[in-house]
Amino acid sequence: MLIAVGILLALTGTALFAASLLRTVRANPDSRIPWLGEPPVVPKHEILQRALGAGLTVGGAAMFGIALSAWVGVSVAVVIALGACAVVLRHNRRVRAAA
Repeated sequence: MLIAVGILLALTGTALFAASLLRTVRANPDSRIPWLGEPPVVPKHEILQRALGAGLTVGGAAMFGIALSAWVGVSVAVVIALGACAVVLRHNRRVRAAA
């Protein structure tokens, strides 16, 4: 049961976080997304959506860690974070190439 709830939380959190990140990328088509700090244009409720998504993802990963192994929970969180970094990196490279 704990694994199923962890999967549900992690997937919901990942979807919210990804939607938030994609909204930010689309709102800044000609501007780089900074690694630290806010981008030039921040869509409405984007920070709330990102925070809620990150919290649900970490909560789901923690449930994986409790039910299976701490390394499984950490791996889930790391894979999701690397995916977000890849989206920002791809956007920033595209913006730099267009400039």
